[in-house]
Amino acid sequence: MMTRRLNNRDLHKARMALASSDPRSTGGMIMKLLKTTLTLCGVTAATVGLFAAGCADTETAAPTGPAYPTQTAFCTAVAEVVCNSNVVAACYGSSDATLPDDTASCVEQYSRQVNCNPGGFDYHSGGAETCITAMQAVYVDAAINQTDVEKIADACLPVFSDGGSEGSSCDVDTDCDGSASLRCVFKAGLGSCQVPEEIAPGLSCAADNQVCEEGFYCGSDDACIQRPAVDGDCSEVKPCTEDALCIEALCVGKTANGGTCTLGDECLGGFCVMATGATDGSCGAQYTLSPTTAESCTPFLP
Repeated sequence: MMTRRLNNRDLHKARMALASSDPRSTGGMIMKLLKTTLTLCGVTAATVGLFAAGCADTETAAPTGPAYPTQTAFCTAVAEVVCNSNVVAACYGSSDATLPDDTASCVEQYSRQVNCNPGGFDYHSGGAETCITAMQAVYVDAAINQTDVEKIADACLPVFSDGGSEGSSCDVDTDCDGSASLRCVFKAGLGSCQVPEEIAPGLSCAADNQVCEEGFYCGSDDACIQRPAVDGDCSEVKPCTEDALCIEALCVGKTANGGTCTLGDECLGGFCVMATGATDGSCGAQYTLSPTTAESCTPFLP
């Protein structure tokens, strides 16, 4: 395409149009000049400031890569959002004077692999930003509930997993490639990595990737049927409702909040809150970060 540079006459017309009190004159001249193919980058911004923005060479811009290409970059970013003033004050007992140094210590500790990725899983950068956003929201008040745990698990599984491909055997979700939306789906007691398809009660769940709605399981006849409740018969392939555990082939109700426990799985609220050094605790629906609550502050402290 042929081009020409602005000559003195063009520049004079542009100045006159910009100085005009008639917006139609200004707009008309601008549009006329824009429609003419000109080598504007040969004119200084001081001379024709209106056209300087058009000189950028957008065709040579480098493609945008992942925001957090390495595990180190990701873990540092997570540490910076979870080590907010509430978390740091809860775990360090910070004062206004010590908060800056305590925050720096918190970021240094949490960004380490042993705290950021304790399972030692492979890092996948694709879901990093979603995971960071979820972590920031969950830790904003230094109190964690079961819904928070589920949010983090769902948002961060694509980031850290062993990367099992579709159809490979598994025991837990992290055995599968979470970045490909794979989860560990069980059929007849055996797990395989699949992209789950949720099935309504009464419908067939025969396909390897099909899972039943909450409160139902895929029975021996490959149909979604209701899970047994408290006092019902159960097995490895016939799980109880969420408020019960299968103990010696019988569904036993989980412990109510405030009751004694040794594991979170025993509790209706999802947590067994223990004091540091204790071997048992009390069931609860949430826990607050504290050096006196067993291991709750461990990832943040030296």
